Amino acid sequence: MHKEKELLRNFYSSWAQSVSLYTRRADHYNISYPVLMTLYALYSRGSLTQKKISEFFGLPKQTVHSSVRYLEKRDYISLTPGTRDRREKIIFLTEEGRAYAGELLTPLFEAEENICRTIGIERLEEMINTNDLYNLLFEKEMKRRIKHHD
Repeated sequence: MHKEKELLRNFYSSWAQSVSLYTRRADHYNISYPVLMTLYALYSRGSLTQKKISEFFGLPKQTVHSSVRYLEKRDYISLTPGTRDRREKIIFLTEEGRAYAGELLTPLFEAEENICRTIGIERLEEMINTNDLYNLLFEKEMKRRIKHHD
């Protein structure tokens, strides 16, 4: 059991350090981590809803909403009503927003790609699959525990 606790602490520390590296990159550009991740999502995946951005990056919906407002005030994004639910807004990068995001994210993407080549596809896939499994099992465990306490 001691080894498991140590491994979990190391896992959380590693995850937090990764977030910290992206946060420092955001700080370098005088924006917040959530704004950087919102730009990252829109630039790399195209138009998205706030809900999708929240799901992709594990950010609270209100945090994404604040990031969207920040970017909208600077004319980096535009919002249009969804086709199925008009209350749900689809977020697009404007031409100016695409240029801004590209300026910020291109060095980040290049660094990520260099790291991928160094680590190798197989190890990255293993890392992603293991992390996805951990998240799935953790979510199930939390639901089970909540259910037993209600």
